[in-house]
Amino acid sequence: MPYRTICKLFALLLLLARPGAAQQAESRYHEAFRRLHEAGMFNGAVLIAKDDSIVLDAAFGESDVTTHTPLTDRSLYRAASVSKTVTALALLTLVDSGRLDLDDPVQRYLPRFPYPQTTLRQLLQHSSGLPEYIFGVGDYWSSHTEPMTDAAVLRWLIDTTPELDFAPGQGWDYCNTNYALIPLVIEAVTREPYAVYLRRAVLEPAGMRNSFHLSELGPRERARLAAGHGFDYATGQDLRIDRHPVLSAEFNADSVFGAGDLVSTARDLFALDQALKAGQVISLELQATAYTSMVLPEGFPAGYGLGWQVAESDFTGRIIHHHGQGDGYRTRYYRFLDRGITIITLQNAREKYADDAVRVAQLLAFKDSAAMPMPSLAEALSRTMHADGLEATRAQVAMAAQAPAAWSLNERDLNNLALTYWFSGQRDSALSLFTSYLSLMPDRPSVYATLAEALADAGRTEESKARYAEALAVARRDARKYARDIARLEKLLADGR
Repeated sequence: MPYRTICKLFALLLLLARPGAAQQAESRYHEAFRRLHEAGMFNGAVLIAKDDSIVLDAAFGESDVTTHTPLTDRSLYRAASVSKTVTALALLTLVDSGRLDLDDPVQRYLPRFPYPQTTLRQLLQHSSGLPEYIFGVGDYWSSHTEPMTDAAVLRWLIDTTPELDFAPGQGWDYCNTNYALIPLVIEAVTREPYAVYLRRAVLEPAGMRNSFHLSELGPRERARLAAGHGFDYATGQDLRIDRHPVLSAEFNADSVFGAGDLVSTARDLFALDQALKAGQVISLELQATAYTSMVLPEGFPAGYGLGWQVAESDFTGRIIHHHGQGDGYRTRYYRFLDRGITIITLQNAREKYADDAVRVAQLLAFKDSAAMPMPSLAEALSRTMHADGLEATRAQVAMAAQAPAAWSLNERDLNNLALTYWFSGQRDSALSLFTSYLSLMPDRPSVYATLAEALADAGRTEESKARYAEALAVARRDARKYARDIARLEKLLADGR
């Protein structure tokens, strides 16, 4: 073979071997999420797309920490409240086809629904004022042995007619009750089961071949389902939800459809993103309505459209997104419409780091680099508490107070650690932890108030009053920011608390 020909072939081989821009980008993204996983900050699937091209589609970690079964590209995840976007789309297909109108009263389709002013639009955008069934239905349903369903939620409203939190359309409050009613409306119009219509009208047109309604799950699909996990502050470990001492006892809403009943994959949610951009499922005109925030009577946007959380900035452009959380799953679905960026994370463990993972993905997509998130102090303390006891934990708090920037200080998570010991009967340990948090967050009145409340429950009334007084003094340093806290604390102290 002539020398010149050999040189050309060698050059061609080098060109083919050299990673292109897309490969380099995927490598960078993959490395970042591998590091997140190794640091215990990510367990699940992630998909990042730029200009409609996928630059990362990977899974990291375990489907089940009990059996150490690894996640694969076929693993399924509960979408949790991201299901609301799909439920909304199912109803909007009926709007698109002229079978109902957004401003129709709910009573037109559910005649016994006891609130005549409430419209379909208000259900979709959480402006109905309906109370949250998860918190309000307990006594009503306690005597029933069968699972609660959408029809049971409607029956609860009919039988008890709870007071609305605000007049329909005059406020905004995220509420699962709204989305429990939407499947009933769809069934009333279509005369077919909600899951059947959902597949025909949304999942199939969007090409979502690996997405299932909970009622569709058979043995093969359940074998693919990643087990949901929750962090146990008593042991410092992730545990399967059904083995978690606290989360296993939470209210089970699996038979209430509409608010969190979709099982899916990152690839399928990306397929939905692409289908919507192409004007499939519902029209682009109706999508524009869905992506427009409700405006509150005060003139401020509520940040929620029709099944989507919405936001906008000069840098990111329009952001259409939704969060999902429950049963050990944490789902994030972000669509940056003006920048051509889609980010999807489906995690089956570690609530604390769900938003951190999205933030890393966003920085990579927008700026090509991202720093690692700070580790959770609450989780680190829980491991120390389990392994070395209270005094070592208090010493770790003192060290963290000297260098707080090295940690993620989440007050709720820290309180959950203390409450784990409180509810297990170790109240002195819990009070000691609550007290130590004052050094971590000395400028937050809620930290003093939480300690005061715990002291009151323990019967230490005078100490409780002193801590409430400290909370009030801290709040008064920034009266504008803590105006509500000041009013509440002044009332507590005036009442002798």
